[in-house]
Amino acid sequence: MKKRSIYLAAIVLALLTLTACVKYEFSGAVDPAGKMFTITAANAKKGDFLMSGSLEVEDGEQVVFTSDLKKGTIEIELIREPEDQSIDVLPNYDDAESYKYEFSSTDSASDLVPAGSYMVKATCVNRATGTLQIDVKPAD
Repeated sequence: MKKRSIYLAAIVLALLTLTACVKYEFSGAVDPAGKMFTITAANAKKGDFLMSGSLEVEDGEQVVFTSDLKKGTIEIELIREPEDQSIDVLPNYDDAESYKYEFSSTDSASDLVPAGSYMVKATCVNRATGTLQIDVKPAD
């Protein structure tokens, strides 16, 4: 009976150790100029999401997406921030203009969107690992 308890305790400890070693991450960072946004996923789970801003797009610029996902799918939504936004009032994004994109593996894409400030909403559609970079560059 004592041996059995020791074996059971060892198995439980091993399972806890394995579970604790699995790294989960779904994060994003925007550069200070607002021209680049990088999303990092490490075993991100379906339904994980993040929202951050602001991505700044000027006239004559395009948004370029570069995906280096090892697995999984990430959906990106660019939500245009209201131009008359006041710091004293919470913004209403219900009727905001938005653009959706979906990426997996090593997809790349570019799109022309109207000039303005955009919040970035990233949602993990399927368990994902890798990076996705959004750059604002001069239009081709």
